[in-house]
Amino acid sequence: MSIATFNFNKPKKKGNKIIAFANQKGGVGKTTNCVMFSDYLAELGLRFVLFDTDPQQSIVKKRKQEREEFPDIEIPYQVVSYLDLSSQESTMELIANMRDEDFDFVIDTPGSLAHQGSLALLTSCDALIIPFQYEKTCVNSTDSFLNVLASTCKKANKDLPPLYFLPNQINRRWGNKKELEERERLNQQYCSIGTVLPMIPAGVEMQRYSSLYITPRQTEIVKPCYNSLWESIYNEKKKAV
Repeated sequence: MSIATFNFNKPKKKGNKIIAFANQKGGVGKTTNCVMFSDYLAELGLRFVLFDTDPQQSIVKKRKQEREEFPDIEIPYQVVSYLDLSSQESTMELIANMRDEDFDFVIDTPGSLAHQGSLALLTSCDALIIPFQYEKTCVNSTDSFLNVLASTCKKANKDLPPLYFLPNQINRRWGNKKELEERERLNQQYCSIGTVLPMIPAGVEMQRYSSLYITPRQTEIVKPCYNSLWESIYNEKKKAV
């Protein structure tokens, strides 16, 4: 993989954002949170397109099924399939085209870094959201993912993209004293390189997500996390000062 071909300095239009959800550990809620955060942004009136670059195409399939089941519901945002992350060249062309638009992009990335274009996409985004859980297997996989990302940026003499760690489906009552101390240690570790968002608690409501709407109950659950994320990405707190 030739890092030298990465064009990290492509100028972006004012306000244009590329927001990616990624983690190579399955089952952490990458796709679920990608869709639900998109629903949340749509409720706020933002203009964006959701790109499904995961080979499983879960979002594309879900949107198609929901359009057939609920044909009268207005589409809140477009869902576009894009699977050509096989090379750096095609991915950088995609990024260049996105930078020329005056709307934003939310991207569900592949659950693997095997595609040569994946790292080009991840290192070029304006916000990289990493859903995770505190169990050891997930932590190890997430750390491995971060090491590859950091190594890529170091070789390219490039800073890491803004990182947002999203503790997802967390049981608030789980954990003895030692486990809670380990959780806090991990949060501090992640805070040293990015932002740890408010946790999203475990619950069946998150499993019933839709690409057409977000329910009031779901909004109540995700608001502390998603509002913090939205404010940070779009500098809403600075605008209010």
